[in-house]
Amino acid sequence: MLSKAQTVEKVLVSIRDVTKLRRLEAQARRQEEDMKVIMELIQIPEDRFHRFVDKTLAYLQENRTILQEGRQAPADVIKRLFVNMHTIKGAARTYYLGALSSVSHEAEQYYAALQKGEALWDSARLLKDLDRVEAVVEHYRLVSQSRLGWQSGNQAVRMSRKDIEDTLDKLGRLETMNLNEPALKCLHESRQVLLKSCSTALAGVIDECCRGMDSMARDLGKATPIVVLEPSSIMLKDKGADLLHSLLTHLLRNSLDHGFESTEERLRKGKPAQGRIHVGTRVSAPYFYFHYRDDGQGLDLLKLESIGKERGLLPPQYTDQDLAELIFRSGLSTKDAVSDISGRGVGLDAVRSYLEEEGGSIQVTLGSLNDRAHVQFTLIMALPLDLCFVTNTQTHDSFDVAG
Repeated sequence: MLSKAQTVEKVLVSIRDVTKLRRLEAQARRQEEDMKVIMELIQIPEDRFHRFVDKTLAYLQENRTILQEGRQAPADVIKRLFVNMHTIKGAARTYYLGALSSVSHEAEQYYAALQKGEALWDSARLLKDLDRVEAVVEHYRLVSQSRLGWQSGNQAVRMSRKDIEDTLDKLGRLETMNLNEPALKCLHESRQVLLKSCSTALAGVIDECCRGMDSMARDLGKATPIVVLEPSSIMLKDKGADLLHSLLTHLLRNSLDHGFESTEERLRKGKPAQGRIHVGTRVSAPYFYFHYRDDGQGLDLLKLESIGKERGLLPPQYTDQDLAELIFRSGLSTKDAVSDISGRGVGLDAVRSYLEEEGGSIQVTLGSLNDRAHVQFTLIMALPLDLCFVTNTQTHDSFDVAG
């Protein structure tokens, strides 16, 4: 207010309490974030989500235990931390869980810097990264419970899982006996009911792992591949399904990132635009064997030979098989560029590590050696037979994972 002399005598100040407004804005942001999470979750089967969360938390707990033991950055420790986080990131991307994929990638970056000697070991930072990743996982679980009503106990059965599995094993032995047709039919139907309650078809695991491949293919400028499952009688127990899911997380990304050529290059070579991945199984006690191959550009034995010599990884006398086995070496990659998808040479090494921990193994078999820069190959993984059930029913599926 001005006086007669045109000087300011009073100032009118209007004060507005915006506390409530800020609270409403924060609430709106949380609701928007929750809605995004819900849209991601509804694309995932409820039981698969619970298993994914349990497995992810187990990987995080393993990393936390390693860090809390206070070991100071030996190469094998960093490798294990990295492999677990890379697996979490890959699975999160498979399920289109954007926030988890992003935060786990950020944590993985620090592990990668440690591996290269570009960063110093900082236990406090490593534990903080684990806390951030775990907080995102818990947020997904909380939203699934509070907004979708998902409870991890919803899929429980009255019988213990061990009792069901023991019963299935006994029924499986009975199926090999000389029973009459009605008895055999009744036995088979009873076994199928129990199988559905505590096992997952191989096709189901592959289908779940294919989620997200279309977006990764677009990111890499490649056509989305087709995954073909040869006839299989394998039904996986939960532990076997979780293991195979972890293996395929790395195998499928390895094919997309390293194996398949660009669409233009494939067409130029007379190949179909879409790559093909073939998966098959066979049983030979005490293992079942999982075969995996793609029709990409194959192994570059010439480049592997160059890297092997440079790093002193080869004996004085070596074979092409020795060169092929280098793909299982930690940190070895024939790809120059590193991306959000690329595993920095960790993919097949992680596959071998996970298999060996469960009493399994992996080997590579080579095709024609006419072009040593493009040798087709098959990965053959041996998994203990107690991770699965063998049924009399075979399935044969083809997954076009586009869209």
